[in-house]
Amino acid sequence: LAPFPRADDADAALREAGAISEEEAGPFGALKGLRDRLEKGGS
Repeated sequence: LAPFPRADDADAALREAGAISEEEAGPFGALKGLRDRLEKGGS
């Protein structure tokens, strides 16, 4: 059994609601966001 069971479409529902994934919320996600901003020339 999964310790935290989810419905089959839970990921899609979370994305539609604007929730971000654990990978995007972690420190490496923040660094990726910074890298993307620097590549676009933003500050």
